[in-house]
Amino acid sequence: EGVETDKIEKIPAIEIWVNTVTNTLIIEGEAEIQSIRLYSISGQLLAQKTGNNQSVVTIDLNAMSGFVIVRAETSSGVLNRKVLIQ
Repeated sequence: EGVETDKIEKIPAIEIWVNTVTNTLIIEGEAEIQSIRLYSISGQLLAQKTGNNQSVVTIDLNAMSGFVIVRAETSSGVLNRKVLIQ
């Protein structure tokens, strides 16, 4: 009995960036995005959006600033990433 390494799934690449002109967060992935949630560092839900299985999702930042945790649920897995919003 050992660890089954062949069952480890690789989460496709997801790019996350802030458009400072439109004050939006843009999430783009190779897999279909099912939902996006933004959390404060303390765990408070700040925003959420359904991705409708698209490969690009944008979220209005509404004067958010500082670090947020972006939780992206895709058709291939879940990714959590810390992002600085200035």
